[in-house]
Amino acid sequence: MTGSSPFFPPSDDTVDQQCTEEQRKFNHVIDAVNALHTRHGFLSDEFPTL
Repeated sequence: MTGSSPFFPPSDDTVDQQCTEEQRKFNHVIDAVNALHTRHGFLSDEFPTL
């Protein structure tokens, strides 16, 4: 039995899965920002005070 209590800390597999899921979400955000920059340019080009 695994869980987040101090008596049953998450297993290494669970931690790896969480890291992989977080990395996948992070990569998705980076890909979306890169696509935005490709289509519209950097926001700092339009808003020099940023």
